[in-house]
Amino acid sequence: MNRNPRLQDIYFIALVLFVILLVTLFPYGPVNQPIAPDGDPHGFGWNWERGNFLFNILLFAPLGFGISHMTEKRGLSFRARTVLCIGAGLVLSAAVEGVQLNFPSRSPSFFDLAANTAGAWAGLIIHRAWGPGILRVVSSLSSRVKKRGKRPLVAATLLYVALVAGMVANQSLIHI
Repeated sequence: MNRNPRLQDIYFIALVLFVILLVTLFPYGPVNQPIAPDGDPHGFGWNWERGNFLFNILLFAPLGFGISHMTEKRGLSFRARTVLCIGAGLVLSAAVEGVQLNFPSRSPSFFDLAANTAGAWAGLIIHRAWGPGILRVVSSLSSRVKKRGKRPLVAATLLYVALVAGMVANQSLIHI
């Protein structure tokens, strides 16, 4: 029984969005931490951290990859996919950073906005350069999971969520 490829694409994007929202909106860290460590308690800050910038790029890259893959299959040009990926990364990032204004333990930043948008763009570039190879590997792994049942897939997903949560928790402990 083959699954609908379009439905698989939607599941992938939904999973990516869930992980992004979990990592960016869950209030890790102490609740008495100031909103913006750079001294601006009323809005977006300009706080810069190299590790955080790279983490945000890696967090949003699957979004750009997934959107590029879905829209390429529907015949959109590379230029249209670029605009769509950058636009989606920017809008989602702006929404996340705006919501973070309401969490005392989170620090919205213009650098995060830039990194998240760059991450969506990087996913598009990765899809263009290596998409078919990456998708072949994923398809091969998927067929192995089908043969062995869903337990390895569930275990891998739980491991991925635990690793991301651990990275975020470790990052928030550094800032205490």
